[in-house]
Amino acid sequence: MWGVFAFCVPERRFSDSAKQWMINGENAKNKRRLFHAFRKVAHFSLHLPEMYDKIKIILTRGLSVVNNNLYMSSLLKAFDVLDCFQDDKQELGISDIAVLVGMPVSSVHRLIQSLEYEGMLIQNRENKKYSLGSKLMAMSVKCRTSRSFGRIASKYVDQLGQLTGETVNLSTCSGDRIINVYHAESHFVLRPNFPLYTSYPAYKTGVGRVFLSWMGDPALKWIYENNKDDISMTQEEFLVMLHQARRDGYALDDQVFSAGLRCVAAPVFLTGSKPMFAISISAPLSRMDDALYARSRELVTDFAARISHDIQAAEARV
Repeated sequence: MWGVFAFCVPERRFSDSAKQWMINGENAKNKRRLFHAFRKVAHFSLHLPEMYDKIKIILTRGLSVVNNNLYMSSLLKAFDVLDCFQDDKQELGISDIAVLVGMPVSSVHRLIQSLEYEGMLIQNRENKKYSLGSKLMAMSVKCRTSRSFGRIASKYVDQLGQLTGETVNLSTCSGDRIINVYHAESHFVLRPNFPLYTSYPAYKTGVGRVFLSWMGDPALKWIYENNKDDISMTQEEFLVMLHQARRDGYALDDQVFSAGLRCVAAPVFLTGSKPMFAISISAPLSRMDDALYARSRELVTDFAARISHDIQAAEARV
């Protein structure tokens, strides 16, 4: 998916010279096909304008790979599968996708397995249907820092970091793992270290528990059964904890992810009824005493609500 990173450039349309490069010269056919494939990615995942001149560099580097017709065909088919997911088709079954792309179910199944493995699709384990994975959202956050989401979310994360002096993370979820996509690091020498775009098990983190709390019980039981050796509670206690987190509007991690570390997290809603992101405060137990722990619950829920409101308002104006 190296092509996605071609979007991380200033917003401007192709120059005439870039257009000529695209339609003429060596490998022109493959360049045109890949260009249109990337436009699909821009449409369904990032909502960005047309491609930019810098994609020429990305394509040139990648032609040694995509010049293989079999690889090229598979790549374009994968984009076709992803393009099936629209506002009115957010969840689709394999047979639904096969009809939309005009491919055999067996071929679609193989593509979906690869896309799910890469985090581009996620399966609802209750109805077995698929939706776009949060990894696409994580990629879009990388590329949209100059757009409404990046401006709004980063502003509030930075504000909360300054207010508390502690590490504040903005995270998303892919399957049963969470990915930190933006953070404001604490100014203290002793502070948690969460490298961006690194994934962690959702069941072990406060942020992850936010996302899990919005899943159905069948999915939660599956996660528990596959990780029960690493979860220090019964399945019933696990479900009760997550149901309570959803009712409270925040989730806690009291030294579960790491000894001596506390975390409070709350959901951020873009559109729809489920959170797409979560914001959290993390700090060593030596600084996050019970008073700050309680105060952090108020702060993260307040800031999460502000981000949700402002982003939804900005999207409504687009």
